[in-house]
Amino acid sequence: MNAANRRLLIAGFAVILSTTAFTANAQYFSSEGRSGLYREYFLQSVEATGVEDNRIVTVIASDNRGESETSEFVVNCNDTMAQILDGDNLNHQIDVRKEPSSADRLYWELWFSVCRKDSAKLSKRAEIQKRLKTLSGKTELSLKDTPYTVRLQSLDYSKSIANLVRADVQRTGKKGSEKAYVYCDVDSGTVYWKQKKALIGIEQTLAEELNRGVSPELISLSDAVWVEACGRSTTKPVHETASNAASQSKDDHAEESNSSGKSPSASKEARNALSDIYQTYLLVKGFCEYHVAPERQMAPLKAKLKRVDLVAASLSLDTSTIWADTAKKMEKDDNYKLMRLYKMMPVGFEDRMRFANACKQTGAALNAILDDYLSKYGGVKMSIEKDF
Repeated sequence: MNAANRRLLIAGFAVILSTTAFTANAQYFSSEGRSGLYREYFLQSVEATGVEDNRIVTVIASDNRGESETSEFVVNCNDTMAQILDGDNLNHQIDVRKEPSSADRLYWELWFSVCRKDSAKLSKRAEIQKRLKTLSGKTELSLKDTPYTVRLQSLDYSKSIANLVRADVQRTGKKGSEKAYVYCDVDSGTVYWKQKKALIGIEQTLAEELNRGVSPELISLSDAVWVEACGRSTTKPVHETASNAASQSKDDHAEESNSSGKSPSASKEARNALSDIYQTYLLVKGFCEYHVAPERQMAPLKAKLKRVDLVAASLSLDTSTIWADTAKKMEKDDNYKLMRLYKMMPVGFEDRMRFANACKQTGAALNAILDDYLSKYGGVKMSIEKDF
């Protein structure tokens, strides 16, 4: 089931009698997350194509930053050819006989949800708190003699991550409000400020990981808003480490940053490293377009790049802005300009072979850079372990 087959399937709807099965409500089937960024997945619709055992399904992904994304997949429900084609035209083989690795868990659970009607075989959704189901209203709070008005609104949890609350926070006497999304989880609670693109950790361990370099005022306001939304003032953690870190001297802060790896300088370093990764990716992609099987060559790199983006987002980096800035920079890069000129000219067999070889070499280099980023900023261990 390749990209061409997928286009044929969709085009074939005009001439093939197909049956469509829409779920009455979006059905939760999987979840994932770490380092303050959490996501739940919902099966919204399933369309039988009439071609073999293929289904076209629509999936909603909802995270604790209040962001929601809808994606389309092609699912082959034949046990002997079980596979899923994602929106990037990447194939994911499904072994229905054994549990998947963490990297393949989402696709494995999607296959069982669509083909066996067995949702969330491995994932377990948090129980939705009763008081949050109908939460809607306005409350007042005061922080260091500064009054705030907070409007709270629960979400539609049939297609949104459980226990997420929208908060519109307005400082009294100031025009306009700031939108925040409050994740009411005892162990992994967060507050995400939409305009500031700041993800604040509430629980002590998560706070130490996320809140370095964040102003004490924003941390205190996040704590107060979290308590108002989630109603757990008796069990709210005290953020001594996170609050004190921002007010310590530069020398003390630098010393702590070396041990934590989450200081402002480390965040800047992580941003620059991500920009370098994007630049390298664009060059590798240019080389690999001359490869015999470019998509197959790029698929593992794209999958790992998605993991890098998740890690970067957990560091409160705006990956969309970094990508846009990098793309503008690359448009002025001499090497990239030369590559684009090559594409406008006929390429002979020998040149094509040279490009294909460059694709493999630069791809291997990019893969090592991605591993280094995941290891340094995402805590992903990349060493080879004994498996027998």
